[in-house]
Amino acid sequence: MKTVSASVNPYSEITSEIEQFIKSKREKPTTIKGTVMKTEPCNNILTIRLEPGKETIPSRGAIILIKENVPLSNNTKPVKIKATVKDSYKSEIKIEIDTDPLMFEDKKIIIDTNTINVILERLNRIVEDITNDEINSDQKRTLDFITGRKQPQYRKEKIVFTSDQLNKEQKKAVTASVEANDFHLIIGPPGTGKTYVIEELIRQFSKRKQKLLITAWTNIAVDNILKKLSGVKSKKIVRIGPINSIDPKVKKYSIFEKMKNHPYWGKIEELKKSLNKLFESTQKLTDEMQSTQKNIDQIKDKV
Repeated sequence: MKTVSASVNPYSEITSEIEQFIKSKREKPTTIKGTVMKTEPCNNILTIRLEPGKETIPSRGAIILIKENVPLSNNTKPVKIKATVKDSYKSEIKIEIDTDPLMFEDKKIIIDTNTINVILERLNRIVEDITNDEINSDQKRTLDFITGRKQPQYRKEKIVFTSDQLNKEQKKAVTASVEANDFHLIIGPPGTGKTYVIEELIRQFSKRKQKLLITAWTNIAVDNILKKLSGVKSKKIVRIGPINSIDPKVKKYSIFEKMKNHPYWGKIEELKKSLNKLFESTQKLTDEMQSTQKNIDQIKDKV
């Protein structure tokens, strides 16, 4: 009798390592509770009224996690959904989510504003996609390079370094990155000059009119790189992220600061102020209605 072995995921080793990393890095949630007041299915927007508390309301551009606030007695584990804060008005925020907003219609929710947890949740989703073989051919190709199943290809290219501070190993890393047909992974412990390499790579790719996406584990790391980009036209740089987390020295690169240069920005600010006043009036009216209803109920009890 012939035994047929079950198919084994070729990336199980790396997914296992990532899972262990997620467990070791996950932090205690920084939570805010609220209620969904309005859903906009056409653009995946939720308007949430936040419960009073000492927690800081997330600023525009912040990435958060939301889930339904279900009782502990309920055995159903609520799904965490990534969301982006589009705007905030006193005790209300507007967020954009990746799924159908109607799943949260009129629901009480819990928001986790801990950035590390947001990143780890996204990483966890990637692991699930890899495990369930729900990745495309380009993603598989990338994994094959990372796991050593395939070797990346390089081409010869003339490189004129813009910095005279790079040592031999740093120049080697820059050269390999520029000449890579796919990508080149640079690994180095603290103090080995990775930031100098990144700065040089930015200038090399900019000279070649290539678009760049710079990401890092923390906002500080991204801002430190931006501080070193003297001479690069600010119009070509856009800093994405929560405005309150961006270093004042590089805030000029923020997408929110750049929006202020638009001719309609003044009008938008006026409308926002009017909207804030309306929200305050609405909240006051709601409180008065609740107080009146409470008085009515008390009178009814005495009748």
